[in-house]
Amino acid sequence: MPDDPTKPDQTDDFGKLEALLKDVRFTMFTTRADGRLRSRPMTTIKTDDVGRLWFLTDRDADIAQDILREPSVGLSYADNGSSTYVSVSGHATWSEDRRQIERLWNPAMKAWWSGPDDPKIVAIDVRVDAAEYWDGPNSRIVRLFAILAAAATGREFEGGEHGEVTRATAGQRTAY
Repeated sequence: MPDDPTKPDQTDDFGKLEALLKDVRFTMFTTRADGRLRSRPMTTIKTDDVGRLWFLTDRDADIAQDILREPSVGLSYADNGSSTYVSVSGHATWSEDRRQIERLWNPAMKAWWSGPDDPKIVAIDVRVDAAEYWDGPNSRIVRLFAILAAAATGREFEGGEHGEVTRATAGQRTAY
């Protein structure tokens, strides 16, 4: 594949995605409903290295009903503190599998449900089709000095790693 500096290289490394999302708990979860895109904050409960993200919600919640009508979803993650940004596109399904809900359950969820056996709870499984990420230096100070140095020297700021994770293609990561 020829190098195109405007596009990230591709990789099928879902482990990279799992590592990037490890400390980013919240996402804006976007569904399609009534001809428009709808986003709402959701907590990612589990990620894995095979490209699946897990959430819990109510069976009657708008998000669950949106997924039944149109399973294509988008997820946007941002952690400005570590300069990590991830955009995910995938397909979502949900189920009432009590064993899966129990695996995802933690005691903080009692704020919304009586327990993992609450009949209202469903598990959302997002199968990642593709994800694009930007992963910069972890320290704001390091980023600030790098930006100042780039401005002072006239060199382009190299902000970190930019890549894409897909199910269909493989390649390397690039700097952005």
